[in-house]
Amino acid sequence: MFLVTGVSGVGKTYTINAARQLRRNYGYARASELLLQLGRPIQNLSPNEAIENQRALIDEMVGLDAHFGGRLIFDGHAMIETGKGPLPVWPELGTQLPLDAIIAIVDDPGQIAIRRVEKGKRNSEVEVSVLQDIEIAASREWACISGVPLAIIQSGDVQTLIREFDRIKN
Repeated sequence: MFLVTGVSGVGKTYTINAARQLRRNYGYARASELLLQLGRPIQNLSPNEAIENQRALIDEMVGLDAHFGGRLIFDGHAMIETGKGPLPVWPELGTQLPLDAIIAIVDDPGQIAIRRVEKGKRNSEVEVSVLQDIEIAASREWACISGVPLAIIQSGDVQTLIREFDRIKN
């Protein structure tokens, strides 16, 4: 399983979908869609709701990864934005996932801030930069605790994302 992380609005889903057009043998799961299917809240979360969401995702993800023979791309986060501020996902929970690698997607904070407006999130470029730094640090910690490689790639860099998939799985 590949965990693809990045702050909301960075372009994770866009980059993953473009890569999947070239690597159709990978399954795909998006954390927010799974949580909605499970009847879980995804906006204005309390820290407790964010943690419970992560616990709910683990069981779903393990089953999906097995279904796709270990070729699953999980579109998620290493840091959840809660009503009380950013909350790094507890990497200890993530050690229960059969991760092959974590790939953090990054972009210019100004561009992310513009895209976030479309999602109803209004943050300054500086605030987005801080959120992105927290996301990267949390991804790094998660990779370290899980003993898997971490790659940091630019949003929209489909070829590098594919190379990471191929490098790890071949």
